[in-house]
Amino acid sequence: MAYSFDLASTYLNECLNEKKINPQTVLVDPFRYGRIHSPVGRWLEINRNNITLWRYAQFEDYVQIRVSAKDELIKDLAKAHKTFEGELNSDSAWFKREGLIQEKALNNILAKPVCPLRDIVEHKGILYHPKPNGSIADAQKYVSSLRQATDFAYYCTFGPDPKTRTAFARLMEDKVKRPTTEVIFKTYFGVGYDEFSARIYRYFTEASKQTEYQDSAWGAPGMVVYRFTSKDIPQKVTWADATRSQSARIISDWFLVNKQPAIALKTLRLADSDAPYLRNDPEFCAALGLSEMQYGDKTKALALLTQATDAKVQRPEAYRSLSRLRFENIVAAKGKDYKLTAAELSDVITPLYAAMKLSPSNPQTYLQFMEVIQHINDPLPEDFLKTLVNNCIQRFPDNFDLLDQFVPILLKSGLQAEASRLLNATAKCVLSKEEQPRLERLQAMVSGRNPAL
Repeated sequence: MAYSFDLASTYLNECLNEKKINPQTVLVDPFRYGRIHSPVGRWLEINRNNITLWRYAQFEDYVQIRVSAKDELIKDLAKAHKTFEGELNSDSAWFKREGLIQEKALNNILAKPVCPLRDIVEHKGILYHPKPNGSIADAQKYVSSLRQATDFAYYCTFGPDPKTRTAFARLMEDKVKRPTTEVIFKTYFGVGYDEFSARIYRYFTEASKQTEYQDSAWGAPGMVVYRFTSKDIPQKVTWADATRSQSARIISDWFLVNKQPAIALKTLRLADSDAPYLRNDPEFCAALGLSEMQYGDKTKALALLTQATDAKVQRPEAYRSLSRLRFENIVAAKGKDYKLTAAELSDVITPLYAAMKLSPSNPQTYLQFMEVIQHINDPLPEDFLKTLVNNCIQRFPDNFDLLDQFVPILLKSGLQAEASRLLNATAKCVLSKEEQPRLERLQAMVSGRNPAL
């Protein structure tokens, strides 16, 4: 189970990094592996009955307040003795009475959310621990902020309204480009901060009715996101030993993730020498070929990637890399200004066609198309260029590294209307202060106000 959590968190971080979203932010931190906010030491628990997300852990929050506001808390507890002592059974053991007094005092501190949602959503980075021996108010605000950030993230991604999932994802992408405001928030969620916060806690308190947390403004700490039924009982798992190819690729990938490419390549080479029959496995050929291309022998990589792609391996990077190797070999032999023959163009561009059709989409495929187009005499077919425009509009409308190369190519091919259509899609994207002038420069180029092509 621990490995699966680690794998899921690693995958999430890779997705965030691809979108240039900092994982160390208050709205993403609730999904961090090892986050201690539950009785089981994880933010997610799966058992025979349900899947539960843990929003907060009362005991850990108490400890946080004790550590952060020790001196003031001692004084506050002294007052609590006078306030609560008459309410408690005088026959209770001393230590039990003391524990109940502390619990009740701390419950008062954490009675309800205290931070405006604006402070959570517009916050940059992560929340830092308050200074030791600070005020109860600072500790209260810190703990409440952590809880509210978690509640916002979990409600958006696992709550009752599917639309909030998309809104949350778009908000996270938006935060990369510009500071968040309530106006921006409303464009994604349809309501302002106060109304959305009210919805969150209305949901959690309604779900906690007829439980011991029914009177809590927070609701129960566990958020059940799925309940299993008899239909959900999976078939018995049949275990099988990993093949030599699978184990070698898994171990190699692990070393790559841990930034040890030399050991990753050595792992695959060792498997190749120990078991030559692995060359019959297209997935192994693709893995070894990609590793050789980046960190080893490019001549070997070319043969391996050719074999893998001939077998229709479903790895777009294998096709991009094969195209890259063929193109580099031609340019190295014939010069950087050389124009490709029809046969050479087919050899280079055919793997890119294949990569373009595979998932996931990657702007690098299209950037390589742009580079190849610079080395041909005759323009590519108009229908194909229009297909590229459609794909860019759907997938990469604000990738300016791609736009800066593609727009001039469209104009030189006489496709001004297509260039305008592409930039219209870009104009609808959230753009940073640095990106806006780049768009305006391209728009001027298309309209003819900028003669430099």
